[in-house]
Amino acid sequence: MRRPRRRFRADSRRFRCEHVQGLLSDRCRLGYTVSHCADDFGGLDLLGPGELAERARRDRPAVEGDIDGAGLRDEIAKLLGRKARGDDSMLRRLVDSVFSDQSLKQYLPQAFDGGMVVDFGTRGSRGAEVTIEAVSVGKPRPPRPTEETAAGEAPTPDGSEPKTGKFRHEHVQGPVKTSIGTARATVATDARSVRVPIPWLVVGAKLGGLVNARESELSSKTSRETKLKLEETDVPATFAEHDVTYRITVGERGGWLSRRRTERVGHHDVPMTLSWPKFPDSSRAQLPRMRVEALEHAEFTGIGDLYRTVVSEAGLRVNDPAVRDFRAWLEQLPAMASELLGGRAVREHFAFNGGRPAEVILALRARGDVAEARGEGVPGWSGETSRLAGASVSRTERASGETVAAQAYTRRHGFSLTLAVGLLSKATGGYAGVLWNRFDNTATAGSVAERHGSELKFSYKGDLDRLRTDLTYVVKMDGGGRSPAHAITVDGGATAWFRPEDKMPEDEMPGAPADPPGGDRFEVPDRLGARFRLDRATADTIVGQALNELLAAGAIRAADVPRLADRFRTFLDDHAREIVNGDGARFPLSAWRKHAPDLFVRGVLDRSRGRHVGEVPSRTVDWVRSLTHTHFRST
Repeated sequence: MRRPRRRFRADSRRFRCEHVQGLLSDRCRLGYTVSHCADDFGGLDLLGPGELAERARRDRPAVEGDIDGAGLRDEIAKLLGRKARGDDSMLRRLVDSVFSDQSLKQYLPQAFDGGMVVDFGTRGSRGAEVTIEAVSVGKPRPPRPTEETAAGEAPTPDGSEPKTGKFRHEHVQGPVKTSIGTARATVATDARSVRVPIPWLVVGAKLGGLVNARESELSSKTSRETKLKLEETDVPATFAEHDVTYRITVGERGGWLSRRRTERVGHHDVPMTLSWPKFPDSSRAQLPRMRVEALEHAEFTGIGDLYRTVVSEAGLRVNDPAVRDFRAWLEQLPAMASELLGGRAVREHFAFNGGRPAEVILALRARGDVAEARGEGVPGWSGETSRLAGASVSRTERASGETVAAQAYTRRHGFSLTLAVGLLSKATGGYAGVLWNRFDNTATAGSVAERHGSELKFSYKGDLDRLRTDLTYVVKMDGGGRSPAHAITVDGGATAWFRPEDKMPEDEMPGAPADPPGGDRFEVPDRLGARFRLDRATADTIVGQALNELLAAGAIRAADVPRLADRFRTFLDDHAREIVNGDGARFPLSAWRKHAPDLFVRGVLDRSRGRHVGEVPSRTVDWVRSLTHTHFRST
């Protein structure tokens, strides 16, 4: 076998690439197919374990086939101690269930981005907290033969059929449930008694129906759920088998006298076949602002680092219920991508360490990695952009509500008569006589239940602009005892998918119809399936002017303005139809700020200026709505 001649160059990286390419060519001559050569690995073999893990964190490769995580589960059970020994142990069964092969495959992106965290204790208890992190990825190897390759469905040896893959991004928010109710308790219904004090004679009577029992109850329940699925189809991909190294950290809190946290750390390799995407060539872009109105979805990286930094600097406890809620809130950041990438902050309250609720404020800041000649950072977002063809996005919003008003009326009618003779003036006295009574109860109950549900599904098929940008998380905690006084900053990144710029038809074009086909622009806003949305400039104008006037009048405090502005914008988004096509809507500002007035928002829709802008074949909207009225009455 003739070895390739090594050509030394000044650039050591170029020498390494040429030499590795030559070795792989020899391997191909020895019997390996061309699909296993360097072109098929796409340069993965030139990256170190840490570099491959960083690329997996950014590109999120898909797992092909199954994962054998039995050894990983054994290592977790070993670190948990004697409580997890034996297959019949309850803790061991929990480990096998939580870290199953399907879970390891589903939560691989979280393992690369800070770790998959599982608490094995009840809320507030001293159970163990297990974190598994994918810290390194081994060198690529040719995938093992499968049933498909045995059947001849693999790419041809000459490489004429390029490999393509499908990469899916899914996010579920909710269901978010709210419940409120009020009830009136039952009052006493015993009959009123009368006794005539006559010596040696007892005369008594009871009369029913003077006071009757009344019960009433009013309850309201709502539930919201959002599911999003984005698929990048027909993306060129590289298939290779790797050994993924997991770092296992088992943390436990000490007893009541000791608050010290103890940790046990272990490592384990899990082989798996990964499909690495090869996205189109990207170009560097400097964006003055994010086109959040065209945003379809966004994924954030660095969430795990952000969580650990906040827990460390704020001194939060392991297995604190508020810490778990905080971690779940961070996992829902993709649902708040429009607000975050649009420059707005999101906020939530958590009662850390059992103290008073602390307000956590989270915002994003662009990292100025592009600098001018004088060394100053260029404002705005910067990153790598590429155009994806053949992508599909589906977003489903489900909402349901129930209102039940119930009343019950119980009437006790009748009387009783007591006639007896005896001595009651002494402790040893007694009496005997006749007791006659007759009582009946009549109960009347009724309830009215109103139930409604809706399912709105948006679908998009077509090109998407993919943006990869670096950013910085900025977290500020207000209150809560141990909250740090300074803002916490952690570097991260985001991948956002945008629809291309929509091209509107020219209204002045001769012959352009103003009305939609088969309809009238004056009647379109009255359709049941019509969707209303206030543009961002209009919503900001309403919010800004209203809150500024209330602030000047002293009705609200300056510290409450950011929180009230976020809720006011959400209210406008949810009630756009009532605002512009009805009697208006009332924003209950008094529920958020005591003694503040409620705001009534009402607009007038100018239907004469409406124009049909044409159909968008790549977008479809399906809407299903259900209404139920139930009236129950019994006697």
